[in-house]
Amino acid sequence: MALAVLLPLLNIELKPPQPISVNNFQMAEHFLFDVNESVENIQIQTVEKVSSIPWIAYILFAGMIICGVRMIYQFFHIYMRINRNEQRPHGKYRFVLLDHPVSSHSFFHYIFLYKSDFGKDKMKDIVLHEQVHADKGHSLDLLLIGILCALQWFNPFIYLLRRAIVAIHEYEADQLVIDQGIDRIGYQQLLLNKVNAHGFLGLTSSFNQTIVLNRLKMMNKIRSGNHSVIKYAMVLPLVFILGISFCISQKSLDESMSELVLETPVVPFSILSKVVVQNFPPVPQEVSELSREGHEDDYLPSIYPVDENKIKGTPSGFGIHIHPILKKEQMHNGADFSAKLGTPIKATALGRVRIATFDKIHGKYVIIDHGEEFSTAYMHLTDFIVKDGQEIEKGEIIGHVGNTGLSSKTHLHYEVMKGGEYVDPINYLGESKE
Repeated sequence: MALAVLLPLLNIELKPPQPISVNNFQMAEHFLFDVNESVENIQIQTVEKVSSIPWIAYILFAGMIICGVRMIYQFFHIYMRINRNEQRPHGKYRFVLLDHPVSSHSFFHYIFLYKSDFGKDKMKDIVLHEQVHADKGHSLDLLLIGILCALQWFNPFIYLLRRAIVAIHEYEADQLVIDQGIDRIGYQQLLLNKVNAHGFLGLTSSFNQTIVLNRLKMMNKIRSGNHSVIKYAMVLPLVFILGISFCISQKSLDESMSELVLETPVVPFSILSKVVVQNFPPVPQEVSELSREGHEDDYLPSIYPVDENKIKGTPSGFGIHIHPILKKEQMHNGADFSAKLGTPIKATALGRVRIATFDKIHGKYVIIDHGEEFSTAYMHLTDFIVKDGQEIEKGEIIGHVGNTGLSSKTHLHYEVMKGGEYVDPINYLGESKE
């Protein structure tokens, strides 16, 4: 119970070493929102919207208050029983003798008994049972689970946990009583005789519980051998991992999983904001080594990604444009080449494919790293014929023009990054250099 409360309060950051990359394409999709509207602003608005529904908090708080008042009443009831009835000290225990028939129960070192039964031989086993509860601190367990029940009254599993704790207390007390030489059959008969006795439950450990049948089964069950202990021990690593997983923030988990899968952090897709912000994997070290093997010009994106004679009209260029859907001025980080569906697309420089994949916004797309300085991106393809990590020659076919993703027409969206910054792809066409 203590771990269940403490673990979620921890925040373990998992941040593996992040390789330096200068050409990570940062694409905040402008088809759905103005580029001036950040993900952070959308998240803040969402939180404010949810926060404007106070009745949820009121219901949760009201339930906590009711459960808290119930616990206070139970404390008060125990206190009144202690002070209004005869007490007889016995070592570290104090027997509280009640005037009305009641099932024996204990609260810390106070043991409550029916006065007429006190001192009878048949009560020795029951008294021993309650002393085990007192010695083991079971009342503290019940107090803690009572607080958790008050705080999480809406959680059905918390009541199952409380029931399991009460059962474990009774199993432990029964076993320790039997281990001291008490007659098993007589003890079980006594337990059956007390089934209908009135008990005071809640924060106390009562000899009479509703789990009598399970207690009888446990007392007659053959104890597990050492091999069972080994089997249970094997579960501990799994329990530890599951517990630690609740200590990791979602943001940290998303970043860490991205490090393992894509070798770079990825900002997770937000359903609420409907905005995709994606960091693509860094330039692989092999590309840096590759850049030292060829001529410098081989790594310069200097040819058309689509044959010039197959391009329709003038490419939509780099810079501020009026968005066709939002009708607002926005930054266009690449160039759009209109061509027939299925027109071959060529790599504009020697390099290695960083990623070739699909998403609902950019459709099928390919990103290629060219040495240590340049990277190019090809989006809205109808298909790609390359795979991650593949070495690509300058002019090699990598896919075909399409209309996948969030696209209004058949075209290729082409981007170039140099030294970590977007540059105008048009300046790098026809063997021109910057």
